[in-house]
Amino acid sequence: CFGAVLVAPFSAIAKPLTYPGGWQTMAEASGDAFTLLNTYTLSPVLGIGLHNEYNRDSDYQMHSLHIANRLWRGNYPDAQANLFLQSGVGYARADGGNDESLAGYTGILADWENRRFYTEYSNRYVHAGSVDKAFSQQARVGVAPYIAESGALHTWLILQADHNPTGIDPFTVTPLVRLFQNTTMVEAGVRSDGEILFHVMQQF
Repeated sequence: CFGAVLVAPFSAIAKPLTYPGGWQTMAEASGDAFTLLNTYTLSPVLGIGLHNEYNRDSDYQMHSLHIANRLWRGNYPDAQANLFLQSGVGYARADGGNDESLAGYTGILADWENRRFYTEYSNRYVHAGSVDKAFSQQARVGVAPYIAESGALHTWLILQADHNPTGIDPFTVTPLVRLFQNTTMVEAGVRSDGEILFHVMQQF
C-alpha cells in the first residue's frame, strides 16, 4: 500500500519515495488485486520502479514502468503534508491470454500527518485498451494509540474506505492495524465484504 524523503524510519504514512539512492519494496494482497512494486528513489522528488499487478476483479495482469513524483510538501511546526503524482506505462494481458493491450495509469496521493493523527486520499485511473478502463479512489484516517520513540515499535489504527465503481464490491470499508519499526512496515485488516487485506513494505 505506504514526506518523500525518509532519511529515518517510516513516518505514519508509507510514502511512495524513500531517501535518494534507496530502494523500497511493497507487496499488497486484497480481494481485488495482488500488487508488487519496487521503487528506486533518484532524488527527493522523483522515483522510478517496476509495477506488477494481478487484478482479480477484471481478470488481467499489468506490468509497467512506475514513476513517482512529489509535487508539493508543506512543513508545519508539528505536522507535514505532501502531494504525489504516481503514473505508469506498460502492458496488460487478460487472464487466459485472449486479449492484450498497452496500458497506462495515473493518480494522485495526498496526505497530512502529525505524531498522533493522519489522513490520506489517493486515486488512480487505468486505461488498458479493451482489457480494462477503470477509476478507483481510497481515503484513510489513522490514529496512534501511543507515541513511540524513534527505533521503537509504532502502532497505528486505521480506517480505510475504497470506491471502485467497476469492481465486484464498489464500496468497501476496512479497519486496519499498522505496525512499523525502523524500515519495515506491515498492516492487515478485514474488509466489510469479508476479504482480508495484507500489506508489507520494506526499505533498503
